Amino acid sequence: MKVIHLTGKEPLVQAIVRRAYPSYRGNKFKLRITDTVNASSSWQGGSRDYYKFVKLDGMIVTDQMPAQSQFDKTVPGLNEVRLMDGVICVEHSIFQGKDTGITIHICEANAVPLLPAPVELTEAERIVLIATKQLKGSYDGRKPREEAALEHGVDKEQYEAAKASLIARRFLNKAGAITVDGRNAVGNERLVL
Repeated sequence: MKVIHLTGKEPLVQAIVRRAYPSYRGNKFKLRITDTVNASSSWQGGSRDYYKFVKLDGMIVTDQMPAQSQFDKTVPGLNEVRLMDGVICVEHSIFQGKDTGITIHICEANAVPLLPAPVELTEAERIVLIATKQLKGSYDGRKPREEAALEHGVDKEQYEAAKASLIARRFLNKAGAITVDGRNAVGNERLVL
């Protein structure tokens, strides 16, 4: 299962979310590529997930999945709903009373229009992005990101050049924090520390 972060400004994402949850005004969006979805939904500890299925051809939305409580009989098959070609599942999550955003579950065959374009990074840019995603900028007078980059063969001059390039390409913001595009560029990669 692959997770891709979205800005929510993508036209198809906007159309899908407007159809599924017209009143949603948040800014947290993810795309999860998978063949099945656990669409069982019940309130537990202030947390709940809401599910709607959308047929991409015509943006036809199903009614919301049935609400469940811990005391209701389990609806058979909701724990593993297979996504059919041309149908996606849109999940709106509340975790301990806080809105945690929208996740679009989609099978790989339908995901192509929503996937970000592949990007090419230099080795220094890749290491700087991963270090930025994984580590704090400064801690106790140290700079863990720069130290990790140095351990992986990126000297201070290369680090600054890569950081400037990533800011120009909008993989890092002006303050040096990783953006949605930056997260997608390195995916789940991690530096071995």
